[in-house]
Amino acid sequence: MLLFAAAFCASRSIEPSPSGVGSHTQLGLPPCGFYAATGIPCLSCGMTTAFAHMARGSIAAGFAAQPFAAALFAAGAAAWLACGWSLIAGFGFFSWLERRAWKYWGVAIGAAAVAAWIYKIVATRRDLI
Repeated sequence: MLLFAAAFCASRSIEPSPSGVGSHTQLGLPPCGFYAATGIPCLSCGMTTAFAHMARGSIAAGFAAQPFAAALFAAGAAAWLACGWSLIAGFGFFSWLERRAWKYWGVAIGAAAVAAWIYKIVATRRDLI
């Protein structure tokens, strides 16, 4: 619960970049070296921007900035609520989580990350298509 709460607070403190990339530099991090060298966004380009939009309730802007990051934010929010419910109801969140078929989800999550990366490349570099 604390991990998502910290991510949410950090996301709220960041102004989303209008360009869809580079919001992470507000945290003191350097610009993306891959993007600077190639002009093509890396797998994580736009994730901080998407989190900043989602933390403000701008769901469409979050998905436009980086769909995988927006989905991660939504999953984090759902997990935060589930953890809170598990504290109130007295069941173990991690035992519930262990019963899920994660070996199948890994491939789907990886494919979603790659699909979102392709979307980000197409959205920022229309000259490549």
